[in-house]
Amino acid sequence: MTYGTRGALAGNCGTTKMFGDIYKNQKVLITGASGFKGTWLCWWLKQLGANVYGVGLSPETEQSMFKATHLESEISFFYQDIRNKALIIELVNKIKPRFIFHLAAQALVKASLEDPILTFETDILGTANLLEAIRTLPIQCFGIIITSDKCYENREWHWGYRETDRLGGKDPYSASKAAAEIFTQSFARTLLNPENNLQSALVTTRAGNVIGGGTGQTVE
Repeated sequence: MTYGTRGALAGNCGTTKMFGDIYKNQKVLITGASGFKGTWLCWWLKQLGANVYGVGLSPETEQSMFKATHLESEISFFYQDIRNKALIIELVNKIKPRFIFHLAAQALVKASLEDPILTFETDILGTANLLEAIRTLPIQCFGIIITSDKCYENREWHWGYRETDRLGGKDPYSASKAAAEIFTQSFARTLLNPENNLQSALVTTRAGNVIGGGTGQTVE
């Protein structure tokens, strides 16, 4: 597959076929769309025929997947801080997305040590703001909350962690991810449960580190 400097994915990855028309013509909102994973997800969803909306901050580095692919001109993108509750609720209710992928976060362990409060505000309060926005929607919405495999208590095991393993985190980054997991679970069970007659649903997924193409260069 070839990835040009405009970010247009040439060809069609076979794995997209398994999703059929789930996202076709659906409004899909991605928070953290200006990040590495967020940008890739936006392009992938465009291939699936989704009407893609993005929320994020301007990339801190000159070289980024977001800038190299000119994603801002390819989707409906909004520069907005996930920590601003009022603006996030207003934007989500304006778009009324069917699906929301929440990737906006403080993404570095080292940065969490330098500024733990910013990390907690972004990863915990930012997630809470988005969940509250989903709760205020008058339509059914499916929220996919992406955290991290760092949300587990680090036991220094030589095997992979399971979803049933204990959450924890000795550093602020890991702790913020565990807290986001717990908060999302409580929100889903208490505020979006069937007794409240709300049809929206939440799920969390724990992402690991990724590396790959993203500089805008041609890769074959």
